[in-house]
Amino acid sequence: MSMNFALGFAPDTTVPSTTDTVSFNEAASSMSGQPAAAQYGPHTLLIDPTMQMLEYSLPGIPDALLVTLAGVADTYVVQAFGNPGRLRVFSEGAVIEEQGDPLPTESILSMGADPEDAHLDFFCQAAGITPEALFALRWSPLTAQG
Repeated sequence: MSMNFALGFAPDTTVPSTTDTVSFNEAASSMSGQPAAAQYGPHTLLIDPTMQMLEYSLPGIPDALLVTLAGVADTYVVQAFGNPGRLRVFSEGAVIEEQGDPLPTESILSMGADPEDAHLDFFCQAAGITPEALFALRWSPLTAQG
């Protein structure tokens, strides 16, 4: 399965309460056309199948993290907001752009795993969640107001 979405981590933030939730697969689907959020402990996790919306909302959140998995294009991006910031773009088997110092959890990216799986594992490790728990969360679709 090729993953094509952005995952966001907003530490110490909360998701507005809603009764309308969807599964991970529904939230990650390109058919949803909108980002979704899930509460995990004191943190908010976000998923954006358009890979366009989260980069505009996360920079204002201290220590926020964005990981883009563009499996179809074989491109994977790690972007940390805050001070210091970090940008790492991996495409077609090589790092093609780097800004800032590597994050402590980036060591997982060089362990020889499939780049898509490695970037998903990196996100999960940084957010303090297992992939299984991430996939089991219920996600609240976000509207322009939320």
